Amino acid sequence: MSLHKIIWWRTKTIKLGDKQEEQVPDIQADGTCACEVHYMVGYCPQTITEFRAMAEEIRKTFPEASDDKIECGKIYKSDWCCGFTIVIWTAKLKFKRYRGWSSRESGGIDYYW
Repeated sequence: MSLHKIIWWRTKTIKLGDKQEEQVPDIQADGTCACEVHYMVGYCPQTITEFRAMAEEIRKTFPEASDDKIECGKIYKSDWCCGFTIVIWTAKLKFKRYRGWSSRESGGIDYYW
């Protein structure tokens, strides 16, 4: 079983010079940043039971992840994770490293669900 846990942080564009721009996390004054938390499992049945189990895994790190803010589905286009089962929680979190989770900037999502 292949497992990926990724936090995609929302970004903003900042100007570095006349023609240069850079994408950086959009961190608010209170230290939070909007994000999507993706929990993906390969070779997993897409059943309600599995989706609920995956949501519970997200809650081990983020207990505030409520069912009404969680989406689930299947990745249908990707070079590396096509066919994976995915559970997504849209949130606003303290911008920091979370143990066991990869952090990435939102402009780089390379899969579709």
